[in-house]
Amino acid sequence: MRKLLALCVLTPAAVMASAATATAVPNPWHAMTFNDQTTGVQLYAVDALSATDAWAGGETHPGHPAFDHWNGSTWTHVKAAPVPNTTDAGVEGIKVLPAGVWAVGVAQGTGFFPVSFLEHSTDGSTFTLQRMPAYAELKAIDGSSATNLWAVGGDDNLQPVITHWDGTSWKKSYTLPGVGGQFLSVVDIASNDVWAVGNTYTGNPGTAHPLAAHWNGTSWARVGLPGAGPNSVEDGVAGSSATNVWTAGYVTQDLEICIVCHGLVDALTGGAWAPDNPPTAPIHRQLYGIATTGRTNVWAIGTRSSANYRDSYNLLDHWNGSSWTSFGGPNVGTVNALDAITTVPGLANAFWAVGTTKQGSEILRCC
Repeated sequence: MRKLLALCVLTPAAVMASAATATAVPNPWHAMTFNDQTTGVQLYAVDALSATDAWAGGETHPGHPAFDHWNGSTWTHVKAAPVPNTTDAGVEGIKVLPAGVWAVGVAQGTGFFPVSFLEHSTDGSTFTLQRMPAYAELKAIDGSSATNLWAVGGDDNLQPVITHWDGTSWKKSYTLPGVGGQFLSVVDIASNDVWAVGNTYTGNPGTAHPLAAHWNGTSWARVGLPGAGPNSVEDGVAGSSATNVWTAGYVTQDLEICIVCHGLVDALTGGAWAPDNPPTAPIHRQLYGIATTGRTNVWAIGTRSSANYRDSYNLLDHWNGSSWTSFGGPNVGTVNALDAITTVPGLANAFWAVGTTKQGSEILRCC
C-alpha cells in the first residue's frame, strides 16, 4: 500500500537500544536483488501460492500498475493492463489462487476523484482490467476460490466498504453509512470466518479510530479491539485458524506526519481480543502488515525513522509465542518502508515482504 513514511524523532540511545535488540538473535531476513530496485517501481502488495509461485504488485513511475512474479528462482516483471483515462494507478492488494491472480488498486480519475480497478490473470502472463464502479478506493483482497473473493476499502461516499465476488459479479456486502473511513486489510480464514480491519475518522483534519469487522458465514458485525484507542489505524490482519488471528497498525498524534507513533498489535486468543504489543523502544514506529503460520510464529512489518527525519528503516518484529524480537532490516539504501507481508503455503516457516525505497522497491525473504 502507499504509505507516508513515519517522520518520527529517535534519540541516539533509542537507536542503539534497537540495534542491540536486533543483533541479539541472527536476522533470518535477506534482501532479494532484482531490477525494481533501480527502476523506480514501488511495491505495495504480495501474496504466494507456493514456493515456486509468488506475486507482488505496485506501481511504476509515472504511476501505472506493476507486477512482479517469483518462479522459484527469480523475480521477473509481468506487464499489467493499463488503466485508461486515469493517472497514478497502483496495485494495493493481490491474491494468488490456483485459478489465477486477482489484484485490486486505486487510480486518480477525472475531477481528482479516485477510482478502483481490478486486474485478473488466469495464465500468469496476461492481465485483463475490470473497473469497479461505486467503489472509490479498494485496498486489499483475499478469498478462497474464483467464486469467493472479498475486497475491502472505501466506497464513493468515502465510507468503509466490503464487497464480495461470487464468480459473476461484485456486490457490496457491508458498509458503515455516515461514517468516514476505510478498510485496509482482509483475511479469509474459512467460509464462516473472515476479518477486515481499517479505521474510521472524525473531525478536520481528522482523528482516526480503529475499525474491525467479522463475517460469520451469514453477516458482518463490527468488533472492538481493546489494544487500539483514539488516533489508531489498523493496517493489517492475518490468521491461520479461528483462534490465531492478529492485527497490526499504529497509534499516532498526527495522521499525516507521525510526530509520535508506536506499533500496535492485537491478538485473538480464547475467543477474545487482547493487546499483544511488540517492543516499545523505539516508540516512533509504524506497523503496516502482519503474517502468521501459528501461535508461535508471527511477523509484523513496517518502518521507523531516523532522528533527522530524512532516513527510514525497515522494521520486522517477530513473536515466538512468548516474547517479541525486533529487527531493523535488512535495508536497501537509506529510505525504507515495508508495506506488505505474506506466508508461503506448504512451507512452515517461509515469508515474503515487500516495500519501497528511495530508489524503487524492495523484496525481502525469510527464513
